[in-house]
Amino acid sequence: MTISLGDSTLLETIPPNVLVVRFVRPDLRRELDCLNIEDCALYHEIKARVLNPLPIETTVIFNFGLVERFPTAFYQTMVKARAEILAKGGRIVLCGFAPEILDGLEILQAHRLFEIVPKEEQALLQAQSQT
Repeated sequence: MTISLGDSTLLETIPPNVLVVRFVRPDLRRELDCLNIEDCALYHEIKARVLNPLPIETTVIFNFGLVERFPTAFYQTMVKARAEILAKGGRIVLCGFAPEILDGLEILQAHRLFEIVPKEEQALLQAQSQT
């Protein structure tokens, strides 16, 4: 197991093929303030630290336990990350959302794109049972 800290994320690699991404601040709007998602600081960090070095067939768990605000740009970042993870034969699981954020995700019908579970422990169990 390895752990590394970035500006907005904490990554934990769990062998053989699970990566947990935890957001380290409750409000990441400043990192998402841009016209195009590819220009956002948070997307650049996820791209550089998660997506580019991601081995094939890896399950990526994004834990939103500390996140209090989930603007549309955050959702767009997750959709873009999903496409890149799936292109590498991986899997994406989202967890730890506050109830008010879950309400917004229901409106967006995010469950059609993402596996969403309440807690990181559940996401880990699901990931490890499918390895």
